Amino acid sequence: MTRNNAEDRLQMMVVQLLKLLGKPGLFWFHPPNEGKRTPKTGSRNKAMGVVRGVPDLVLCWEGRFIGLELKAPKGRITPEQEAAGRAITAAGGLYHVLRGYDEAVEFLDMLGVIRPVTGRLAPRAVA
Repeated sequence: MTRNNAEDRLQMMVVQLLKLLGKPGLFWFHPPNEGKRTPKTGSRNKAMGVVRGVPDLVLCWEGRFIGLELKAPKGRITPEQEAAGRAITAAGGLYHVLRGYDEAVEFLDMLGVIRPVTGRLAPRAVA
């Protein structure tokens, strides 16, 4: 399933925030798991360990694994995303669904992974 443009924009905004304000020692990345694949590529990816439903952003901070699923305000979690979230939590990691930029800023600030947010990066509504 492909993501909608609002979720893509949200993810790009959060990535920009992490690039500009992420604290030293924070490691993060986006697993490029979205998009359509041919059956051959899908089989190859599965054999190589690709898992459906992994979070949009993966962070490692102070020894903690953090999976962040980014959704537009009315976006829905897929069954694969729910299963990945349960697996991450069961393994001792943190999994959180973030709806919109304001919520993402608040959560990242609460985790302590970003420096204070001011100016153009300050929270605002995202469609």
